[in-house]
Amino acid sequence: MTPHLAVKTWLLALMFLLNVSLYVSARQVLAGSPADVLAASSPQTPQPTITLTPTSTPPPAEMPPPPYIWVNHGPGSALVNTVLVEGDDIWTATNGEGVIRWNRHSPTFKQYNRANGLIDNKVRAIAIDPTGHKWFGTENGVSEFDGQIWTNYTTTNGLAHNKVVAIAVDTAGHKWFGTWGGGLSYFDGHTWTTYTRAGGLASNYIHAIAIDQSNHVWVATPQGVNEFDGRKWRTYTAADGLGSNWVHAIAIDPAGHKWFGTTAGLTEFDGQTWRTYTIADGLVSNYIRAIAIDPFGSKWIATAYGLSRFDGHVWTTYNRANGLPHSHLTSIAFDSAGVAWLGTLDGVIEFDQGQASLHTLGALGGNRIRAITIDPAGHKWFATNRGVSEFDDHTWTTYTTAQGLIDNDVRAIAIDPAGSEPTGRVWVGTAKGVSELDGQKWLSYTVSDGLVQPQVNAIAIDPAGHKWFGTAGGVSEFDGHTWRSYTTTHGLANDQVTAIVIDPTGAKWF
Repeated sequence: MTPHLAVKTWLLALMFLLNVSLYVSARQVLAGSPADVLAASSPQTPQPTITLTPTSTPPPAEMPPPPYIWVNHGPGSALVNTVLVEGDDIWTATNGEGVIRWNRHSPTFKQYNRANGLIDNKVRAIAIDPTGHKWFGTENGVSEFDGQIWTNYTTTNGLAHNKVVAIAVDTAGHKWFGTWGGGLSYFDGHTWTTYTRAGGLASNYIHAIAIDQSNHVWVATPQGVNEFDGRKWRTYTAADGLGSNWVHAIAIDPAGHKWFGTTAGLTEFDGQTWRTYTIADGLVSNYIRAIAIDPFGSKWIATAYGLSRFDGHVWTTYNRANGLPHSHLTSIAFDSAGVAWLGTLDGVIEFDQGQASLHTLGALGGNRIRAITIDPAGHKWFATNRGVSEFDDHTWTTYTTAQGLIDNDVRAIAIDPAGSEPTGRVWVGTAKGVSELDGQKWLSYTVSDGLVQPQVNAIAIDPAGHKWFGTAGGVSEFDGHTWRSYTTTHGLANDQVTAIVIDPTGAKWF
């Protein structure tokens, strides 16, 4: 490999990392479907703590009663539409922040968005096929990710509709995509097939898809449930035994029983008999958003008013009163250790059974994360819209103007490891200038000191220790004593500089 090609390859890798946007928005309202509007307007239902059915027995020993440990995963807040577990990796689809992947043994995370290749940042569904490829349903099509390469599909490729809200993979590895308005799309890897109301679907608006042990496809819609045996469609409605025609979720237990989350309770179908459970039985709310079945066969039901667990005999409710950080839940998934991962309007909750304390992560200055860096001591530093937050793996410390920061609107962070402090010297770019932390106090620099423009979007430090600041009005270099600035008059392509990379030869890229 030639030196020029090596530098170019290294630069592309760094730019990929720089483009992983960590902007985490304040909570949003889940939008896009009548179901969401109905969820927002549903009246609050009573919230029992533990209710026994008339045939109740003590809960099984494998699933101990509360207390449990709840862990919020951040940083920041993001509306999570769905959660999928792959081994120790937790994949979350967010409503505007793309896809975020955590590892349950690590506090770090990876974000994928349009900058990486995802077709749209509003992600509604995730599935993993037998080859390990990830499939993401978004507001603007489907993205496939093989771990390195992104492939996108839209209506131009054969997708029924670009708004994809559900994905399932059948026993042959073929994909089924539920769209919002275009019906159901089937993709065998080569050919696309579309099913609509004209072909037997109850509705062209799909909420959920599940595949049973016989490879039958079950589809939840606002007008009932469909079953497809590969040849014909059959529709089930409230007249057959569903709690209501508006079905949000489907889960299938090891016995082959189907569980349907409706707007009027939880309905079980064993193939012959229908039974619906409501708040009268112990359900926390009749309006159900998601269902999951844990390794012990218990059913977990996510609602806008908390979480219900049903072991076949006993109903148990979890809400804010007993430690649940957020009651408005959107999704549930279980990992191989039996840990529940809950999507909420404000991030992801880890529900680790058997512990007896409450832990939270994400004591950040603000919810909008512009940059993250790690100092020589391993401390993590977060640039937020409300200051700088430091996390030493035990304690969170936030610095704002009250501590000496020039401005709380922080855009960039860099660490100068040459400092005498164990953590190095921290350089922070804000909307009003630059601040430097020498380990004890903050020093600030503005236009009056030599900075070309006050809004600092990027910082880089070269091998000589010179600091380079990308601003909204050009680039400034600071050698510790003297300031020098560069703009389009010197050859810069544009004065609006948002990123800086210094390659192994010392060349600066803006």
